[in-house]
Amino acid sequence: MKTLPTVLGAAVMAIAVVAWSNPVNDVVIRIDKLFSPDNVDISVGDTVSWKNFDSDNHTVTAQFFPAGAQENTFESGIIPSGGSYEHLFAKEGICRYWCTLHRETGSITVRR
Repeated sequence: MKTLPTVLGAAVMAIAVVAWSNPVNDVVIRIDKLFSPDNVDISVGDTVSWKNFDSDNHTVTAQFFPAGAQENTFESGIIPSGGSYEHLFAKEGICRYWCTLHRETGSITVRR
């Protein structure tokens, strides 16, 4: 009967090691007249969420540098008050983004 606890313990340890060695950071950028924070550094595989706390609609339109670093551009469409938009960053590069309805801008540096 000592075999079952040993196997279960080894399985739990294996899961913990995988989770610890592959950390995923989820970053939240607050939209409330401006993007906050407006410049962030993340790792490949991280997800960024833009959450609209403002009473106005906003958008997130992005372009990657160097070109081809990812899909090169993305567009959230309208993010209404209380809404959000998420994007998974699969490759390294610099992402500059802006709201097409207002003047706020930001950037994300994606590293390995």
